[in-house]
Amino acid sequence: MSDSNTSKELLDSEELMHLALKATETGEGDKVLSYLKRILAIEAEHAMALYLLGAQHAQMGLFDRAKEEISRAVELEPNIPVTAHLQLGLLHLSSGDISSTMDAWAPLDQLADDDALNLFKRGLTYLVQDEFAKCVECLEKGIAANTQYPALNADMQAFMDRAREALDQTPGKPVSGSKPATAEKRLRQADLSAYNSKPDD
Repeated sequence: MSDSNTSKELLDSEELMHLALKATETGEGDKVLSYLKRILAIEAEHAMALYLLGAQHAQMGLFDRAKEEISRAVELEPNIPVTAHLQLGLLHLSSGDISSTMDAWAPLDQLADDDALNLFKRGLTYLVQDEFAKCVECLEKGIAANTQYPALNADMQAFMDRAREALDQTPGKPVSGSKPATAEKRLRQADLSAYNSKPDD
């Protein structure tokens, strides 16, 4: 056995997680997947590894896998970064599952009213309800308050642009019969790059 193979086998979960996060920062998706899968081979219920693997799969467009993995991560670790709850809700919302979306986002209600993630959650809830002006107001405030997760700002800007387009098309009134079909369409059009955001340490 070569020295390199031996050294790989000696890496523990903490070391592999460190390498996975570094690979995330440099955009090396193949390495991220490899490191995370090696962690899960050691610890099948490693919540953070499941969360990051789900985030990576979502970025790749493997949304069913992503939902399963992030859902399991949230079940295993109640104190997982709140971004996991937001991202899980976004995955459900992108497939039009409004009920599961609200369930996933429930922990965000515990955040302060002016917390960026709470504002994002409220803004997207208004989007689903076709209350476009309120959606824009909350997302604008959320983007202004959010300095911790810059990739999320790009996503929320995309959602806000969709809400503004809807306002331009239907000034002063909601779009009749558009829940949740048009919301699903808007969400599918938006760029969900936030799934590659680095979670809290």
